[in-house]
Amino acid sequence: MMGFRHLQTIYRAEGDSEIVDGMVVNPSYKTLEIMASVQPLNNSEAAQYTKANGNGEFTASIVKLYTDEPLLTSKQVTEQGNACWPDYVWWQGRYWKVIMCSAYQSGVISHYKSIAQEVDFDGGIGPEEVPAEPNTDGTGSDSDMGESESAET
Repeated sequence: MMGFRHLQTIYRAEGDSEIVDGMVVNPSYKTLEIMASVQPLNNSEAAQYTKANGNGEFTASIVKLYTDEPLLTSKQVTEQGNACWPDYVWWQGRYWKVIMCSAYQSGVISHYKSIAQEVDFDGGIGPEEVPAEPNTDGTGSDSDMGESESAET
């Protein structure tokens, strides 16, 4: 029987930014493999992410993920008091930045629901260490991204 969740590649920052010789150096990223159900938003959810602009309406490319593991957003704070680097998800040939993660821990079907927005790394958004496209084995490119880990689900 095929479940609703499938293996997904997550990119997670290791550490914080540092200043080296007057330049900001972003942290490196490691890959995690987790089980997640990635879905488009329904109409009422999509309405929350629709903004009016001068040309009419613009709807951001947003998906929702259901996982057993919490995903990180930039709104969270590290133990050192710095803002976290958000997790990135590779799904359907594109990267999605996690912008929200809510815990549904009722004890019946406990899970996390995350919201992720499509990002364009060619436009200068996101970490340079994340490859333009991961290898087909889901572990990233041959660039030095750190160790690949598997999250328990």
